[in-house]
Amino acid sequence: PLSRSQGMNKLFVLDSNTGRVDFIYGRATSDRQNLLNITQEGDRDRRALRGAPNDDILVWLEEYANRLDSGRIGVGSMGSQAGDVESITLYPRFPRTSVLPIVTEGIQSVSRAVTRGVEVVASSVYVPQAGRQFGYIYSIRIRLLTPEEPGYVSEQDRGFVTCQLQSRHFRIIDNAKGHTEQVNGDGVIGMYPILEEGGYTEDGDDFMGVFQYQSCTGEMERGGSFEGQVYFVPGSLQSPTGNGFHVELKPFILDNQPEYLY
Repeated sequence: PLSRSQGMNKLFVLDSNTGRVDFIYGRATSDRQNLLNITQEGDRDRRALRGAPNDDILVWLEEYANRLDSGRIGVGSMGSQAGDVESITLYPRFPRTSVLPIVTEGIQSVSRAVTRGVEVVASSVYVPQAGRQFGYIYSIRIRLLTPEEPGYVSEQDRGFVTCQLQSRHFRIIDNAKGHTEQVNGDGVIGMYPILEEGGYTEDGDDFMGVFQYQSCTGEMERGGSFEGQVYFVPGSLQSPTGNGFHVELKPFILDNQPEYLY
């Protein structure tokens, strides 16, 4: 074993004879039926150029380092509460060298949209060890932008100091079934954050930074995409200061054949 998760439901195995790295999830059997190959055929050219035909582990680690160095993945917490442990999170981000688009076009691995100064960034990871019934795990990050950030709108122009999340409407497109699931509900996983520039309030507690949460799509076999809207009320739900408005969540891909698994 090269590495494993605490519960042994995620295991990376290096074959020292071939240099191949495999990913085993769930209860791995002796005939290795629960095995996924991490590196794809497209990497063969990279290995050939370096004159090392069996260095999957080096290619795998090099790509991991490149993603960290570029900012496509990074260190952060998985939640939005005080005391959340920080670690390397695998949800795709925009590279540090890129100029953030106000709205992404087409279906991307990570999407960004800004509506009246409220930014929504979203992406997903393929997590086969979680079981087919969970599908894909996605992360949604929401904040009210601050001055000099792309897409910032002043308090006067947007028409509010704070705004509170009231409800959501998501569309999950399943490529295998050719079906679109409509998801509607109040709040997000039971939370109704109030956004302000630089932070937010949740359940009476104030936090700095980005409000974020994770959830899953439900059962999916061959990937698809995810999009929708989040509905906000200026001020707060108890003391609204204007008419509610929808904040766009641009499409992002649900990829069941990622080039690498980590």
